Amino acid sequence: MEQASGLRLLMERRVNVAKVRFIQSKLRKSIMKGKAKKVNKLMLKLEQAQRSLEKTY
Repeated sequence: MEQASGLRLLMERRVNVAKVRFIQSKLRKSIMKGKAKKVNKLMLKLEQAQRSLEKTY
């Protein structure tokens, strides 16, 4: 069981890292295009994704 939970944690970590990177990319593009409303929403999503990632460490 311990091995399975370790594997789940690693997979969850990888998913969270990918999610953070994806949101960061969308955020950069929105900043460059000057879309302030979208930037605010993405900042909140990024914060949530980073918290989820931190929980896996």
